[in-house]
Amino acid sequence: MQQGNLTSIVLARIGSKPAISKRRVVLYLVLLAGLVTAIETVGTSMLQLIAGPHSASTKLRRIVVGEQILHVPENMIRDRRQRQSGKVEQLELYVKWPEMSGFTHSESSAFNELRNILLITIRSRSETDMQDSLYSVHEHLTVAGEPLPSGLELRPFIPESGLEGELLAVGRLPVGRYLARCLIGEREHVQINRCERHTSLGDSLTLVYRFPEHLLPEWRILERKVLERASALLQER
Repeated sequence: MQQGNLTSIVLARIGSKPAISKRRVVLYLVLLAGLVTAIETVGTSMLQLIAGPHSASTKLRRIVVGEQILHVPENMIRDRRQRQSGKVEQLELYVKWPEMSGFTHSESSAFNELRNILLITIRSRSETDMQDSLYSVHEHLTVAGEPLPSGLELRPFIPESGLEGELLAVGRLPVGRYLARCLIGEREHVQINRCERHTSLGDSLTLVYRFPEHLLPEWRILERKVLERASALLQER
């Protein structure tokens, strides 16, 4: 579908006085299009990214993302090229759920198979990471879904969005909204971490975490534990 037609649909659903400008709507729709491919290929790409040997070392690495300094245990860094102190554009991590711990030899099978492993990316915040605006675009590309006992509503995307085969999980947090995009249906090349959530970390960072869909019922504690563990990296010495 042409980008102009989709922009018109979104603006029509928002109303004559949208909370965000047409230019920004177009920007977010371009971002959404890119995320479709990103989520669909996450299984393959993540396996390639950690194809090298894991590290069981808990030595702290001083890593700079944007203007923020993080002190990260080496065994939490999934990209072996980043297992040294230095500056990166985005930091690629992995932890085991629910312990929120990095690689150990005793848990090697879980990390090799990515079973109950959360994939976390930390990067500098950009305009496209503004949660309220991104939610507004997402919301107007979906139709109502059935509320779940966990407090989430799974909303299908409209056909015109180009996001068929995905659901938007929507919930309410003590401050703000919760949303995560999840792939649905059988896709042979996507076996793991079919859900993706974007949120803020500190004043200038964006945190993206990918998780198995079976953890959706635990979305509140998942959100809390991911943010707690990531926030600790800004403080560890």
